[in-house]
Amino acid sequence: MIFCVVSLREVKRVKQILDLFMEALGTEIDKDKSNTFLFSTPEVVKTHLTRILGFRFGELPTKYLGNILASNPLRIANWQQTIEKLKNRLENWSF
Repeated sequence: MIFCVVSLREVKRVKQILDLFMEALGTEIDKDKSNTFLFSTPEVVKTHLTRILGFRFGELPTKYLGNILASNPLRIANWQQTIEKLKNRLENWSF
């Protein structure tokens, strides 16, 4: 997860850093699993910046490392799946 200012300059810099990272490690970023999330940004700007990075535009809610990311993290519905997973794991513990 990378955070930056929503600007052409910042997005180009992030792209350069990701390219250097891939070159140094000899790997590729899986673009099918990568998304950009831009908030309070005009659609034309979102489209342009997302195209520069080569990722799809993502929308909330989504999953990150198995957890739900949502625009309102305080809503119990956004945590219900995580709560159920934890309950199931705790039920399997023996004391």
